[in-house]
Amino acid sequence: MGSMNSKGSFLQYFLFLITVFSSGCQVPPNQPLKELAEARLPESIMIHDGWGGLSPVAPIIVKYTLVQDEENFSGQVYCSVGGYFTNTYYDSEFVTIPVESVELFLKKLSDSSIEVGEYIPDITWTDDYPDINMQVEYKFKVFEFSTSSQGEKNVPRKLKIYPDTIYVINSSAPSDALQILKAFLDRNILNKLFEKAEGECSSDYFECPQ
Repeated sequence: MGSMNSKGSFLQYFLFLITVFSSGCQVPPNQPLKELAEARLPESIMIHDGWGGLSPVAPIIVKYTLVQDEENFSGQVYCSVGGYFTNTYYDSEFVTIPVESVELFLKKLSDSSIEVGEYIPDITWTDDYPDINMQVEYKFKVFEFSTSSQGEKNVPRKLKIYPDTIYVINSSAPSDALQILKAFLDRNILNKLFEKAEGECSSDYFECPQ
């Protein structure tokens, strides 16, 4: 009987290995993202949303750190436009985001389809260089979602769970999550900075990239 049990256990383990390798090293859903899936509120959320390229408004940088304040998450948002070809223009605003929206942001992040593998950004053309980083910080763990991939959803992304666990995300969930927070930013602030940088080029069109 002991021999039969050993053979059975070995067969189960062998079948498990076949399943893992045939699935492209996919990770069981939501296990590494347990805190996010349960929408546990973090200590802070850090966003760095940047872009560079051949443009009079480049580089564009929007960065902020949100911390919980009673029933909301809030923080100062810093915007920077220009610097490659024009002067750099700055502005800032204070933003407040309801806890409910932060919970939705976390749940959307937890929907990320993650795999074990090497992160290779999707860069297929020139003069379009995203630099997007989101850190969700808990007391004993930090989730960092980052990407320099081009395209509307910036897929793929890299997920680093500090200190040293790295996954690849081949889904749009982090991009969709970021849009939840960006909806609370005042777009007019960036638009005014764009106008200043673009206006600096209007007197000598041919010396300013489009």
